[in-house]
Amino acid sequence: MEALNQLKFIFRLFVRAISSSTQPLLLFLDDMQWADIASLELIKSLITDAENKCLLLIWSYRVNEVSDTHPLTNILKQIEVKGVPIKKITVGNVCRDTVNELVSDALQTSPYLTQSLADIVYRKSSGNVLCIVQFLKSLCEEGLLRFAPDRKQWQWNIDLINLKDIPDDAVELMSQTLLRLPSEAVTALKLVACLGLLSEELIHCLMASTNKSIQGSESCYGYSNLIEWLNFSALEGLIDCKGSMYKFVHDQIQLAAYSLIPENERGLWHLQIGSLIWANKSKSQKNALFIAVGQLNQGEKFIKKTRERVELARLNLKAGEKAMSSAVYTMAASFLKSGIDLLAGTWWVENYSLCLKLYVSYAEVCYCNGDFETMSLMLEEVFRHTECDKDNRPAHFTLIRALAAQGKLHSSIETALLVLEKLGEQFPSPDDKTVSAEYSKLKRILEGKTDTYILGLSAMENDEKNAAMQLLSFLVMYAVLARVKYLPLFSFRMVQLTLRYGVCKESAIGFASFGFLLCGSFNDIKGAYHCGQLALKLMEKLQAKEYMARIHVMVFGSIHSWVAHHRLSLKPLENAYRGGMRCGDTQYALFCAHQYYIHAFQCGEELSALEKEIKTFGDQMLENKQDLFSKYAQVFRQTVLNWMGCCNDPLKLTGVAMDQDQLLNNALENNHMSLVYVIHHSRSYLAFAFGHYELASDFAEQGQNILDSGCSPTFAVVTHAFVYGLISFVLAGKTHQIKWKTNAFKCLKKMEVWSESAPSNCLHKLLLLQAESAILLGENSTAAIKYNAAIKMVEDSGFIHELALIHERAAVFYSEQGDTSKACHHYGQAHVVYLQWGAKGKADDLRINCPF
Repeated sequence: MEALNQLKFIFRLFVRAISSSTQPLLLFLDDMQWADIASLELIKSLITDAENKCLLLIWSYRVNEVSDTHPLTNILKQIEVKGVPIKKITVGNVCRDTVNELVSDALQTSPYLTQSLADIVYRKSSGNVLCIVQFLKSLCEEGLLRFAPDRKQWQWNIDLINLKDIPDDAVELMSQTLLRLPSEAVTALKLVACLGLLSEELIHCLMASTNKSIQGSESCYGYSNLIEWLNFSALEGLIDCKGSMYKFVHDQIQLAAYSLIPENERGLWHLQIGSLIWANKSKSQKNALFIAVGQLNQGEKFIKKTRERVELARLNLKAGEKAMSSAVYTMAASFLKSGIDLLAGTWWVENYSLCLKLYVSYAEVCYCNGDFETMSLMLEEVFRHTECDKDNRPAHFTLIRALAAQGKLHSSIETALLVLEKLGEQFPSPDDKTVSAEYSKLKRILEGKTDTYILGLSAMENDEKNAAMQLLSFLVMYAVLARVKYLPLFSFRMVQLTLRYGVCKESAIGFASFGFLLCGSFNDIKGAYHCGQLALKLMEKLQAKEYMARIHVMVFGSIHSWVAHHRLSLKPLENAYRGGMRCGDTQYALFCAHQYYIHAFQCGEELSALEKEIKTFGDQMLENKQDLFSKYAQVFRQTVLNWMGCCNDPLKLTGVAMDQDQLLNNALENNHMSLVYVIHHSRSYLAFAFGHYELASDFAEQGQNILDSGCSPTFAVVTHAFVYGLISFVLAGKTHQIKWKTNAFKCLKKMEVWSESAPSNCLHKLLLLQAESAILLGENSTAAIKYNAAIKMVEDSGFIHELALIHERAAVFYSEQGDTSKACHHYGQAHVVYLQWGAKGKADDLRINCPF
C-alpha cells in the first residue's frame, strides 16, 4: 500500500514538473481496453490531480470490448464524478468516399478511375481499415492488382476481384495472409504471439536449446535462425523491430498468429517457452522471472507432477513478492492467486510454509488493492491453518490496518489488543486511576534519564517487542481518532519498552506521542516540548524519515503550538504531508494534511484558497480510502463555505460539501466522538458569530462534554474555550444566570494559563475575554482598554479572523454605551476585515444587521 501510494504521488509530481501553462502536456494512450487496474488507477490519479491544469489525455479503446463492468468503464465514471470534463468521440469504420481516397492515394491514380475498385473494397471490408489494407495486399500477391511498367499505371481485373471471397473479420483474414508465409516465419510469429513482444535477451534464451516438442506438438524453438525470420516478418510489415524489441504492428495480427496454434496445444507452447526462459534466466535476468512464470501459468494444466506444481507455486510467490516490492499490486495478486490455485487441496499439511506465505501475501495485496472481501477470505484461511501466534502475526497486522482503513477503528483496536496480549503486552481498562498509576510509574523510570542516555541506548533486538512497537505506532493514531482513553496507555508502553529493551525507529513515535499527552491530559507544556524535540532527534539519529509524518503530526500538530506561534506549524505539517506521501505513509500523511487545514483555519488563512485546499485534501483522502479523514474534511470545508456565504443556512452544515444530519448520525452510530465534537464546535462558532447565542451554547455544551471525556492535546481546546467563554459572557449578561458566569470565568482562567506558555496564540484571546468580563462586572473603562489592547495584540500576531471578531465585539460594546462614533468605526473595521478573511457571508450579515 505504501509503495503504491508513493508511486502515485511521485508520478504526479513528475507530470506537474514537465507540464506548464506555456508548455502543456498531451498524452495519447492507445488500446486502453487492455489496461490493467493498477495502470488505470495511476492514470486516474493524474487526471484528477487538482494541482495540474496543464495536462490533456487522449485515450482510444474499442467500445465493443469495454462492457459496463469493465475496469475502464468504472474508472471513467469515477473521473466524471470528480468533475473532470470528458469529451467522447466515436470513431467508426471509414465511409465509401474515404475508401476511394485511400485507394487513390495508395495507387497514385485518379479517384475517378479507382471508384469501381474502391466500391468493391468497401463492400467486402465494410470500411475496416485493417481489412482494406490486407485485402489490397492479398490482391497484389494473387496478381489481381498489379503495376504495368509499360503503361506506368496500376491495373486490376474488376470481375475476378468481385468474385474473391473475404472473411468476415480481420483476424481470419490475417490468418489466411500469414499461412502464405514460409513455415519458419509462421513459427516465429506464433512465438511472438505467445509472448506479446520479444527482446533480444529472450531470443537468446529461446535459441539456447534444441529440445524436441512436448507430446508431439509443433516445436516452438530449436533453430538458430530465429532472428532471421523475425526480420523477414518485419520486412513484411507484420511486426515492428525497434532496437532489440520485436512487437506486432497491430493486435489483430497477433491474434491471427495466435489462432494458428491449435487450441489444445497453446498451453504446451506457453509451458515450453516458460521452461526454456527460466532454464536460461541468466541471459535475461531483469525480466526472466515475470515472463517465465506468466508463461508457465498459462500451461499449468499440462503440469501433472506434484513436485513441479509445488515448484511453480514457489516461483509464483517469488514473482508476487517482487511485484509487491515495486507496488505493482494487480500483477502481484495475479501471481499469488495462481500460486494458491496450484496448491488447492490438502497442501497446508504438506507445504505449510509455502501456503502460509502465499495466503498472507495475497491478503496483503488485496488490502492494498482495496479488495477487502477477498482479503477477509484469505485471512480466514490463515487463521484456520496457522500453527502458532508468530505465524499469524503478519495476517493480524494486515487485518488491523484494513479495519482502520475502512473506518472500523474500534474493531481494529480490539483486534490489536488481542495481538498485543499474545506479544506479552497486556493493557488494563483505561480508567483515570490506571492512567494515573501508569504515568507515575513512567515518571519514576524516566528519572535521571538524560537525552544523551536515551539517544545512546542500544538497538531493540527482541522480535516480539519490535512487533509490539510497530503495532503500537499504528494504535496511537487510531486511539486519537476513536478511543482517546487508551492513548496514554499506548504511549506510556512505547516509552517503557524503549527504555527496557532498547531503541527502534518506532521509539521516536513513542516519545512524540508522550509529549502529545503531556501538553493535554497532564498540562506539562515544558515536558511536552522536551519530548517533542527528543522525538525529532531520535528520528534523525535512527534515520526514520519514513516516520516523519507520524512524528510531525504530533510534534507540530499539537505540541509546537503550545509554545510557538500557531502559524509556524503550517510549513512543517505541509512538508510532513508531502514527505509522508512521497514515502507511501499515506494514513499519517493525510493526518498531517488534516492538521494542516485545521491550523490554517485557526490561523485565519484566506477562506476561498483554504476551501480549495480542503477539497483537494478531501479528494485525496477518498482516493486513498481514508474515509474517516474525508468526513473531517467535509465538516471543515462546509464550515468554511458557511462563513463565505455559500450555503442556504449559515447555522446548518449542509451544502455542497456535506449533509449535516446524515454525517452526524453516521458519526454517532460508529461512536466517532471526535468527529461529533468537530461538528458541534463548528456549529457553536457559527451560531455565535451570527448572533444565535442560545443555540451556540447548546452546541458548545455538547462539545465540552466530549472534551471532558478525554482531554485533547490539540489546539482545538483553546478555540473551544475561547468561543465557549464568549458565549457564556454574553448569556451571563443577558440572563444573569450564575451557571453562565461560572463557566465564563472558568474559560477565562484556562486562557490565562495558556497565555503564559503561548502568548502569541492566546494573549489576544485572553484580552478579549477580559474585556467581556469587565463589562459583566460593570468596569466599562477597563473593557475599553482591554478591547484596544486585544486589537493591538492580534494585529501583531496576525489572526485576522479574530481581529474582525474583536472589532465586532467592541462595536457592540460602544453601541450599548451610546458612543455611536466608535461603534460605527469598529463595525466598519469588522466588516472590512471579515471581507479580507473571505467571510463574505458573515460580512453581509453584519452589514444587514448593523444598527447604524
